[in-house]
Amino acid sequence: FADENGNAYTTTGKYVNVASYEFFKKAIAGQPFVTDPMESITQDGMLSFIYSVPVLDEKGKFVGSLFLEKDSKILSDLMADIKVGKTGAPFMISNHTGLTIGDKNFQNVIKNQNIVEMATLNKDLQGLAEHVKKVKTGASGAGEYIMNGTTYIIGYSMVPEIVPGLAWSVGITAPLVEFVGRITFMLYSMIFVAIIFIALGIIGAIIIANRLVVPIN
Repeated sequence: FADENGNAYTTTGKYVNVASYEFFKKAIAGQPFVTDPMESITQDGMLSFIYSVPVLDEKGKFVGSLFLEKDSKILSDLMADIKVGKTGAPFMISNHTGLTIGDKNFQNVIKNQNIVEMATLNKDLQGLAEHVKKVKTGASGAGEYIMNGTTYIIGYSMVPEIVPGLAWSVGITAPLVEFVGRITFMLYSMIFVAIIFIALGIIGAIIIANRLVVPIN
């Protein structure tokens, strides 16, 4: 819990001041919030998501914020558990920054991977980057691209904004050759079904977290 000036003690007894953090500013404005992966407040060397809600007194005056920190690796673990074809896999990006926030290779999150920026130096990524640009706008769709001589398929959709300001999108890529002999429509349908399940899993995790940090009035 952080008081109205942002002063807080973690569950381990560590003192922190969170007044400068976006999640606390959102709480002052009366909004629940979920951050993109950020440097942990409680544990050195960890990237975390922070879920926060405002705390109000009986007169509706802001008196502080209740916040919960969660290891951001939870999203990458979810990505790693899902397979499309033999080698296809999902990924997640922040629509705010374009950074990868969930990937079967968690190192891509730690390294602040930005596919669009990487494509300016690596032509092999340009096809994928064009789709990621669309993903970043919150669009839903599907298509194909070529990378390192291999044709890939991609499907993507935005995660529903169940918390104000949440702007995450999920995409799935897989080599087209892994689906030779399958009808394209069925292929794309499978991709979108997988996307829906990923989104539902993420939403469920956020809802559970929100229940843990429900506003106190």
